[in-house]
This record gives sequence, C-alpha cells and structure tokens, in this order.
Amino acid sequence: MPERVIVKQNANYEVDILASDPQNPEGESLILVDTVYDLTPYTMLLASLGTCTTILVHSYAQNHRYDVDEVEVRLAYEETDGSDEIVVFVDVRGDGLSEADRLRLIQISEHCSIHKVLDKGVPIQWHAFDATAEHDHEQHDHSHHDHEA
Repeated sequence: MPERVIVKQNANYEVDILASDPQNPEGESLILVDTVYDLTPYTMLLASLGTCTTILVHSYAQNHRYDVDEVEVRLAYEETDGSDEIVVFVDVRGDGLSEADRLRLIQISEHCSIHKVLDKGVPIQWHAFDATAEHDHEQHDHSHHDHEA
C-alpha cells in the first residue's frame, strides 16, 4: 500500500494536509496533519511537494488573474518491484474557470521547485560536526559580547 498525502489550499493560502496515519501507514484512512509527528519521512516529502505545488498554482493564478478557489493535490509514494515512484494528481477549482484555464494551471503545477529538484536529483553531501563543541563556542561568544556591553 503506498503512503498517501492530500494537500488542499484555498484562495487565502490556508492549507490542510491529510496523510497516511504514521501509526498505520498501510491502512486506508488519512488523518489531518497537526504536527510533524503526524508524518512519516515519505509523507513529509509528499507534503512538501504538494504544498509547493499549491502555492505555485495560486501565485500564478493570482498574477495572471485566474479566479481560483482551491487547489487540491493528491500524492502517493509507491515502491514496486524495487523501483520508487511518486504519483501526483492535481485539481484546480474556481468560479469562471474554463476547462482550458484549469488545464493550463494544472500544466503550470509541474514547474514547482520541489518537483524540479526531485526530478533532476540533487547530490547530497554528508558531513560530521560536533554539536557540543559548537554549543560551547556559542556560549563563549555570548559571554564575551556581554562583557563588551
């Protein structure tokens, strides 16, 4: 069963995110996300892609005078036969939107920056650091500045 997310954003840029229940990711039900603890790593990635998509569509619609009431993005992360895939469905609703306008906005949705990053892939550079030493250095800097005042 794929992990799923639905992102809905209204004309006021208010967002609702529904995601697979992290306590039962294989289940059918979706829960309203209140905190990051309501997400798995995969649903967090999907929520990021879905939110970026809704923001892009609403921004484009506003700048080009399309009357959009809501954008809904449904996403699923699927693993099949050793291959990973993200499946995305986009719907755009608004009074006065023609079908051509709606399809144009759905086409624009593919240009979200998170989609571009995922599509082309980005090298990740891993480095170690010592947070304790960094914390000690910051405390030293703060105490030094306190004495200068």
